[in-house]
Amino acid sequence: MSSRGTRMAATAGSTTSPGPLRRSSTRPSLRRTRTPSTSVCDMADSIDWPELRTLYGTTPLPDLNTCHFFYLHVDERDTSVTFGFETQQLPRHPKPEWVQKAYNTLRFWIEFTGVADLRLQGVLAEAERSVQLTGGSTPGTLQVSVHSSTRSIAFTAAASRVSHTRVYLQGPV
Repeated sequence: MSSRGTRMAATAGSTTSPGPLRRSSTRPSLRRTRTPSTSVCDMADSIDWPELRTLYGTTPLPDLNTCHFFYLHVDERDTSVTFGFETQQLPRHPKPEWVQKAYNTLRFWIEFTGVADLRLQGVLAEAERSVQLTGGSTPGTLQVSVHSSTRSIAFTAAASRVSHTRVYLQGPV
């Protein structure tokens, strides 16, 4: 790896429809077709990202297994790994700058810091995959893994946070 980190764009091979257009704080019904997945998301109750919780309120956060996994960045300088996800499960409480914007998709990036025991096989995300976030064997750590039939990444992390979010319009209007 270079001293600047390693950036890998990951694209899942799922089929999507653009879903509804969002322009205001009212919540339309959502449509999205995905390749069926047998994956399971095991999120420890203690993992509740405030950045997403502010957007979703008491509504359940998006299930990472149903989100499009489009981005992976491994940064050896800061011992961090960042995953990028997108969903058409739109937040109930959008940021003020989003209210007048047309959008139907939310992107969010989760940064894991204090990464150790990194194991990586392949680099592309696939539609059929399992995302697991659980408490680690040491208190205060997380076990993170994304597995498919041909690719995987797994590691432990000291912490995680949503580093940023953005919305955009996907597909035809």
